[in-house]
Amino acid sequence: MAGREDPFPVFSWLYGLGGLTLVVAPCLSWRNVELLGLSVSLPGLLWHGAWIGLAGFLLAVFRRRCWLLKMSAWLAAALLTAREVRTVLTEGDRPFLQLQLKLSSINEGLGSLGIAPLELYRRTSEGWASLGSGARLALAALAAIALALAAELVLRLARGQTLSLALLGLHACPQCGGRVTSLMHFCPTCRCQLSSGPLCSRCGQPLRRSDRFCSACSEPVL
Repeated sequence: MAGREDPFPVFSWLYGLGGLTLVVAPCLSWRNVELLGLSVSLPGLLWHGAWIGLAGFLLAVFRRRCWLLKMSAWLAAALLTAREVRTVLTEGDRPFLQLQLKLSSINEGLGSLGIAPLELYRRTSEGWASLGSGARLALAALAAIALALAAELVLRLARGQTLSLALLGLHACPQCGGRVTSLMHFCPTCRCQLSSGPLCSRCGQPLRRSDRFCSACSEPVL
C-alpha cells in the first residue's frame, strides 16, 4: 500500500534523531569539577549513563513502531535520566570529597613545614549550574521527544483513529477510521482507495505511471 507504511515520517526522523542524541549524551560531560586546579568534565558513563544510551537506542529502533513502544522507550530514558541527574547533583562530588578528607593528615604535616596544602578537589558551582553539556543535551532531547509523542497522538486522533488504534500505531482508513493493513488497497468497510497511485482496473494492483500492462494480471493499462 503505497505511502501507508509510515504515515508520520517527520516524527520518525525526530524519534531517530532524539534516540541517537540520548546515545551520545552520556559520553559527554555531565558534571564539571576542578581537580588539582584543572577544570575536568566527567561523562555520564561514570554513573549509569550506559542505560540511558540503551533506552535511546531502543527509541531509535522503534521510531516506526507503535506509539506505545516509543512511549515506553521514552519513559525508560526519562526515568533513567532523572535518576542520573539527581545522582550527579547530590552525590557527584562525594568520591572527591572523601579523597580530600584523606589528605587532611598530609596537609597538616605540610602546613607544619610551611608548605601550601594539597587541594585535590574544589567545588566551583552548585545545583543545576554544575551540570555539563551532556546532561543538558539529554534533557532537551527528552523534552523534544515528549512533544513529538504528544503531537503524533493528537494527529492520529484527529485523523479519525480510535484511541486503541492510535496507541498501537495501526493503520486506519482516512475516510471511516476503520482498521486497515499495509497490504490493503481499499478499505473493507467503506471501499475508500488507500493507495495514492493508479490501480489496475481488473485486480486492483498498484501501477506505475509508466506501466502499459499490469504486472499481476497483464491487464492493459488504459
